[in-house]
Amino acid sequence: MTTKKSQNKADINADYLTLDGVAKLLTISRMTLYKIMNDEDSKFPKGFVIVKSEKNRPTKLYKRSEVVNWLENQTPRS
Repeated sequence: MTTKKSQNKADINADYLTLDGVAKLLTISRMTLYKIMNDEDSKFPKGFVIVKSEKNRPTKLYKRSEVVNWLENQTPRS
């Protein structure tokens, strides 16, 4: 049986995260993550291409520490 995308079971404790893992870490949807990544002003960390295919989009991994650092720099602190 296949799982729904809303049942994201990606590991968020690994050093490198998939797109689903990044979305889960940030507790946002993949669509919201795509919007953030495509916004040049957000300066979201670039992923590492691990699989490149002519038919499909490249598979990327994102360094967890860079995503956490980006988040901390985006969030105003009180």
